[in-house]
Amino acid sequence: MCTERCNIRKEYQELKIRINTLNSDVQYWRSRFKDRIGREEALKEKIKELQAKLKYRESQLFGKKREKRSGIDCYAGNNNGNKQESKKRGRRKGSPGHGRKSYDNLDVEIVEHALSDEDKKCPVCGKPFRELTITEESEEIEWEVNVYRKRHKRKRYARCCDCPQTPSIITAPVPDKLIPKGLFSVGFWTKLLILKYLFQLPLSRIIQKLSLQGLEISPGTVTGGLQKIQMMMTPLYDRIVESVRQVSHLHIDESRWYVFEEIAGKDSYQWWIWVFSTSNAVVYVIDPSRSSSVPVEYVGQGEGIILSVDRYSAYKKLAREHSNGLLLAFCWSHVRRDFFNVMKSWKELENWSFKWIDRIGELYKINKERLSYSQDSEDYIKSDEQLRVAINKMEEVRDQELSEDNLHPAGKKVLISLENHWEGLTLFVDHPHIPMDNSEGTPTE
Repeated sequence: MCTERCNIRKEYQELKIRINTLNSDVQYWRSRFKDRIGREEALKEKIKELQAKLKYRESQLFGKKREKRSGIDCYAGNNNGNKQESKKRGRRKGSPGHGRKSYDNLDVEIVEHALSDEDKKCPVCGKPFRELTITEESEEIEWEVNVYRKRHKRKRYARCCDCPQTPSIITAPVPDKLIPKGLFSVGFWTKLLILKYLFQLPLSRIIQKLSLQGLEISPGTVTGGLQKIQMMMTPLYDRIVESVRQVSHLHIDESRWYVFEEIAGKDSYQWWIWVFSTSNAVVYVIDPSRSSSVPVEYVGQGEGIILSVDRYSAYKKLAREHSNGLLLAFCWSHVRRDFFNVMKSWKELENWSFKWIDRIGELYKINKERLSYSQDSEDYIKSDEQLRVAINKMEEVRDQELSEDNLHPAGKKVLISLENHWEGLTLFVDHPHIPMDNSEGTPTE
């Protein structure tokens, strides 16, 4: 009896230990399962994020470069989704044309055409035709490119008096040349500069074009002349740069620019072209650096200077280190592009993005209407109040959406950026002369 009871107790203790062990194992595997579930959810989110990035990159490579939505007016503030009829560009089939364009601004060269002596007679009797005073006229556009030598004959004059101060022979002065004793005229260098810098033709292509017209010229002659012209243009360039430093509002932007030159400390050919644009001057600077050390040379040190820029960190550093402080007016086009990128990357955020794009479009519309009035008019005051109401409403919507727990991470990221740059984005409200975007400073490739 005692032995049986002891065996039962012993078995009970063993079962209890076994149960505790199994409970521990259950807790362990539950925690491992929970970790796996969490890891799986994290991987799913990562996959979605990578798919969104892939979709965005594909749209960059193969999608339309413009941001206009077909069939929907992005600036109308229209949120009801009603699509307008899409119209193709160009003249509609069946519509009347505009007729042939007039070219009366071009010079006219008269070319007379007559019959040959044989054709001036009647083919039957041989009696000659009588020429009339009237003619039949038609026109065509001719395009001639001609390289020729211009020979200057300077007349010489002999002295007819006995004045010793006057030379015995006087010669007419030589015409002015861009490069003294140079072979090429001012017009020649003007056309070459236009072809190279306006139409972006390489020198080798220009030299080839001249060769087709009968002028064989070596590349060294052209580059040597351009180097001399650069020295002549340097004082003018310095004056333009100095005028840029004197303004109170400046557009700045930078873009990649490849320079195939090896320099110490730089392992790639990627340089940067900086643009400093004012209302009456534009300065282009090509530099291997993208740091704030470049624009600091072209921004004045006066008070109240406003820079229209994007959200690149170098401009923020420039503003912090400026002696008198700078105001940065950030670009609404970049903010609008943020929402377009979210729309392209996340299908579920398309409607949400459209609403924000329409809100931004509404700001453009109201501000454009405001600027069409004189600042002392009642219409301007009314539009200004309407703009401030729209700005405040947008700020409220932004804060409300940021407070929501279920806000998508991609949308949250864009709205946080909007919040962080809000002061610079709304600078145009109190400074009407400041544009809403930095399109004037964007380099054109």
